[in-house]
Amino acid sequence: MYRITTQLSEVFNCTVPELETKGILAKFKAWLKRHPELKVCHDIRHGEGINGDIADRFFAYY
Repeated sequence: MYRITTQLSEVFNCTVPELETKGILAKFKAWLKRHPELKVCHDIRHGEGINGDIADRFFAYY
């Protein structure tokens, strides 16, 4: 899947609702604001690779 929430769920091994309840999604949004060079991709064709890389970078930071 190409959505950033799906990519985050995969790297954190949890569901999308758990991302919210654990505060991971809020921390991701704050982290993403501090990294304007990273742009979440909404394109179905390219989003999985781009968003996967972003999720991996956040996981390494987290």
